[in-house]
Amino acid sequence: MKTVFIHIGNFKTGSSAIQEYCLEHRGALLSAGFDYILSGRPSNRKSPNHGKIPLSFLSDLGEHTPEWYVDSERFESVVQRVRAEIENSSAANIILSSEEFYFLGTRSHVVKERAKESFQALFHGMTVKTILFVREPYDFICSWYNQANKSQSLRPNRRFTDFFFITNDKLMLPRETSDFWRDCFGYDSAIILPYRNEPQEHLNMFKCALGMECQDLNASSPSRVNVSGNLRALEINRLNKIRLVWPRETRRTYLCSQILTSRENMEKLHRKVDQINERYESFCREEGLPAAKSRFTMNDLIVHEELVNRNDAILDQRFFPFLGQVLKLLSVKSYRKLKRALW
Repeated sequence: MKTVFIHIGNFKTGSSAIQEYCLEHRGALLSAGFDYILSGRPSNRKSPNHGKIPLSFLSDLGEHTPEWYVDSERFESVVQRVRAEIENSSAANIILSSEEFYFLGTRSHVVKERAKESFQALFHGMTVKTILFVREPYDFICSWYNQANKSQSLRPNRRFTDFFFITNDKLMLPRETSDFWRDCFGYDSAIILPYRNEPQEHLNMFKCALGMECQDLNASSPSRVNVSGNLRALEINRLNKIRLVWPRETRRTYLCSQILTSRENMEKLHRKVDQINERYESFCREEGLPAAKSRFTMNDLIVHEELVNRNDAILDQRFFPFLGQVLKLLSVKSYRKLKRALW
C-alpha cells in the first residue's frame, strides 16, 4: 500500500522553498523511496507544485480560482493521470504539494462535501497524510500583504489595516482546513507543524514529517524562493495601480484607511483582533504547538501600516508615476540627485 503525503500549505509558510527543493532533488528523493510526481501541475505557467489538482476541481464546480489559473483541463482527466503516475511509481511514498489544497478547507459546506468524496476516490486504497505548517496570524498578515502587493494583478490593494480587516479569518486560523482534511482521511492523518523562518530548519521539519530524518538529502542548502519585496517600491507600485485603475473620485477608499475613520469600525477591528488571538491560541493548545510569541494588538497593525504605506512613497509617486521603469535606467544616487533638482 502506497502512502501519499499531501503538503497543503498554508500560504506564506515556506511552501515555495519546499516545492523547489523537492523538484530539484527529485532523483535523490526517488532513491530514498519518495516520488515528487510530475502530474497535476498547472500547464499555463512554470510551477513546481500540484495546484492543478484542487484548482481543476474548483473550476469544474464554477468556483472562484486565482487570476493566473486559465487551464481548461477537467478534473476527471487530471486525476486519471495523477492516479496512473502514482500506481506506476516505483516509490512506496508519494509527495504532493500545493497551497491551493489549503483553500479547499475554506470553501462552503457543499463544496467541501464534494471535495471529500472526490479526494477519497482519488486516493482509494492508499494511506494519506496531510502536512500543514502554521504561522502566527500577525506575521502571516504582514507577509501576505507584501505578497499581495508583489502580485502582477492590476487590481490595487487597500492600506494595510483595511487589508487585514477584509482578509478572510480562515487564512490566519487553520482550524477549518485541518478539520476538513481530517474528515477526509482520519484524525491521525494530519501532521501540523509550526512555521520556521530559517530555510534549513523548515526543510528539516518537513523531512521529519515524511519520516526521512535519517536520509541525507542535503546536497545543497535550501534558499529563500519567495523573497519579500522592497517596501517603498511596493507602495509606489500600489499607488500607481490606484491612479491607473480608479477614477479620482473613488481613489480615497484605497489611499486612506476606511476602518480607522469611525468609532464603530474601530470597535469591529478590535473585536477581530481579539477573536483571532483567542482562536489561534486555542488552536495551538489543542494541537500541542508552541504558544504564540505574543498577542498582537491594533497598535501593531497601525504601526505596520505606517511602515508599509509610506509617506515617502507618496512623494516619489507624485514625481515619478512609473518609478520602477525609471530606476532601471538610473542608479539610486543619480535618482536622488534628479529628485533633489526637481524639488
